[in-house]
Amino acid sequence: MAYASVIGSSSVIRGNVRGETSLEILGRVEGDVGITGDLSLGPDAVVVGTISGARIVIGGSVQGDVTAGEAVVITETGRVVGDLTAPRIGMSEGALVRGSVRSEGGAANGRSSSARGAEVRAQAPAPVERATPRAV
Repeated sequence: MAYASVIGSSSVIRGNVRGETSLEILGRVEGDVGITGDLSLGPDAVVVGTISGARIVIGGSVQGDVTAGEAVVITETGRVVGDLTAPRIGMSEGALVRGSVRSEGGAANGRSSSARGAEVRAQAPAPVERATPRAV
């Protein structure tokens, strides 16, 4: 996806960022980020503050709460210290979240679920052991 605005990798923003468009952050933002469109954080991006947007992809680090109107995806390089709230939440293996994870609003099946804990890590499922038939 092409983003309407980009905060470059060598940029440091101290203050809140607001916009009616999509945004890609490759650098550092020390303040809240509120976007009506899509928001993407590159693998080296750092945001110290809350973030909100329609669809949010986190490949970098966030120290603050994350709220999305549609979905949040945390890639294998993504780190969040704060609460996640969105109708759909996806985490790659290796992603890290320290805070609550709440999936609500706009869910297709009308259900809401949440997980609370000091740390939630995405991991590959454990292998399933199958019982071997025994001769009697």
